[in-house]
Amino acid sequence: MRQRSSYPKPFKAQVIQECLQPGAILSSVAIAHGINANVIRKLMIAVARFVHQES
Repeated sequence: MRQRSSYPKPFKAQVIQECLQPGAILSSVAIAHGINANVIRKLMIAVARFVHQES
């Protein structure tokens, strides 16, 4: 069975920043970084929850 990948925080931050750029397409960002779009979607949801808790 394949082990889950874990990504360093700087990589996650870079991917999120790219997704937040005007006109960015999540699936294109995922392909550019060689990861599944669902991984980015879950990461963005987690970040949004964290930001919401902090405010």
